Amino acid sequence: MKVNEYFTGAVLVILMSCGGSGADQIKDSVQTARDSNQAKMDSGMTKNDSSSRMAASVSDADIKFAASATDAGMTEVQLGNVAQQNAAAETVKKFGLMMIKDHTASGKELAKIAVTKNITLPTTVSNDSQQKINDLKQKKGKDFDKAYMSMMVSGHEKVATLFDSEVKDGSDADLRAFATKTLDVIHTHLKQARKCEAAVDQ
Repeated sequence: MKVNEYFTGAVLVILMSCGGSGADQIKDSVQTARDSNQAKMDSGMTKNDSSSRMAASVSDADIKFAASATDAGMTEVQLGNVAQQNAAAETVKKFGLMMIKDHTASGKELAKIAVTKNITLPTTVSNDSQQKINDLKQKKGKDFDKAYMSMMVSGHEKVATLFDSEVKDGSDADLRAFATKTLDVIHTHLKQARKCEAAVDQ
């Protein structure tokens, strides 16, 4: 199962690999999105057009959350696809399929919110995320299973903290509602990831 399009509609995010290029030679997509949003916010302070005002009305913290959540989601989808090719355990492959399905759905939902608020989201995973993907692509079978599930546990713990902070401190009602809804899914993923990790370690 391959997922080629992560976001559809006004914001289209194509899942891309960096190939053989060094990460240091590629401008980080997450940082590019943040720079674009900062420019919109700065413009909104001086211009009177509706799109600039909309971008300026969303807090910097909320915008950074949206960018980080997008990066995390795209990474999970790409890794889920790698799991279909490199995993040995059927449970690990099924977990990867869950990542593809759930993170694609949440990504589309976040993209719709971003469109309404004129927020620019990353179009590819960050350089750090791409390096993790590249590293895992080199592993096969049981070695992959252990490394992938370990990454899924630590990754979902980190993402749970990110979403929990948005739920508690986010100032945008729509993004906060999205974080609240998605956090339940993330906790489910984390629980399943821990079970799978324990199983492949045996």
